[in-house]
Amino acid sequence: MKINHLEIKDCQRLKLFELTPDRNLIIVGGDNAQGKTSVLESIKMLLGGKRAQVPRPVREGAEQASIRMVTDTDLVVEKTIEKDGKERLKVTGPRDANGQTLLNQIYNKSTIDPLAFSLLEKKKQREVLLSLVGVDPAVLDREIKDKADERTNVNRELAKLDAQISATPRYRMLHLKKVSIAEVTQQLQLANQVILDIEAKKQQLQHLRYLKAEVKTPNRRASS
Repeated sequence: MKINHLEIKDCQRLKLFELTPDRNLIIVGGDNAQGKTSVLESIKMLLGGKRAQVPRPVREGAEQASIRMVTDTDLVVEKTIEKDGKERLKVTGPRDANGQTLLNQIYNKSTIDPLAFSLLEKKKQREVLLSLVGVDPAVLDREIKDKADERTNVNRELAKLDAQISATPRYRMLHLKKVSIAEVTQQLQLANQVILDIEAKKQQLQHLRYLKAEVKTPNRRASS
C-alpha cells in the first residue's frame, strides 16, 4: 500500500501539512521541533486506532485535529480527534469491512510503526524490512555468505592464473609488414609449379634409369 495523498491539520505541532508523493522515496526534512515527528505520529494515529493516540494530539489553540489519507488502492481514511481524545473515524474504499478492523489488518501486516522503526538498531530495522517482504534473514545471510565464499574462490583462481601469466617468458614481437594477398598467391603458384617440375624431372630420371638397365641386360646375355 502506498500513500497517494496525505493531509494533516492542527495535529501536534502541525498547523497544516499536505503531501502528494510523486516517487517511491519521500524525505521529510526540517529543523528540530518543526513537526517531522508529528507527521510520523499522525500516520500512526490514523492507522493504529485509539491505542496509537499520543498525549495532546490537538495543536495548541485549535479545537480538533484532522488527518486524511488516500492510498493507491483507492482507500480513503479520515480521522478527527477532539481535545478530550475522542476520535471519529471514516474509512471508505473498495473492500467491505469495519473501518478499524480493516486498518488493523493493513497496519499489522503491511506497515510498521514509523517512529518505533526509526529508533530501532540497524540490524533490527533490516530484520523488520525483510519480514515485511517474506524473507528469512538467516536464509539470506547464508546465501550472501555462499556467494562471498564463491567470489573468494574465483579471486583465488584468478590470482593463480595471473601468477602463471607473469611467470611465462615473454618474447619480442617481430616487426611485421603488410603483404599483398595477390603476391602471396602468386608465390604459392610459383612454388607449386616448381614442385611439379621437380616431380616431372624425377619421372624422367626414373625412365632413363630404366632404359639404361634394359641396354645393359642384352650385353650380359651375349657374353654368357
